[in-house]
Amino acid sequence: MNIASLKTLLQAHPEITGSDDARAAALNALTQPGKVPYAIFQPAMMQMACWGSIRVAASKSTTPDAVLGLCFVAIDLLTQYKGESVDMSLPAFVAAMGGLVQANLVTADEQTQILALANNQQSIAAVAGLPPVTASDIAIAEGRAS
Repeated sequence: MNIASLKTLLQAHPEITGSDDARAAALNALTQPGKVPYAIFQPAMMQMACWGSIRVAASKSTTPDAVLGLCFVAIDLLTQYKGESVDMSLPAFVAAMGGLVQANLVTADEQTQILALANNQQSIAAVAGLPPVTASDIAIAEGRAS
């Protein structure tokens, strides 16, 4: 554990109070946005009505090229991509979602639901680049143990 980084993190989060165990639990809880595991992202998307709309638009010869491109990206992401997670914070992902909404293939509510999948994916400690924090790590960082 990088004790100096933990000390800085504790100082940056004065709202995290209580026993060392409670504070460690708060730092380790999945409360921060992050990449969405593919195993969560794919089924959620495929259960929404927008998935059918995207597939239909991709099959029509009258679909404008820009919309067709977005459809193919979405289809590839949902059927070909085998990565561990999807980073929904990437500007390209956000822009593609916006484009699908503008093309009326995804509703604003579906977009909100999809982007909300990124909520609660990582801990405060992980965001700070730290491994899971223990109560004894906190005691050391605060000079109450060695």
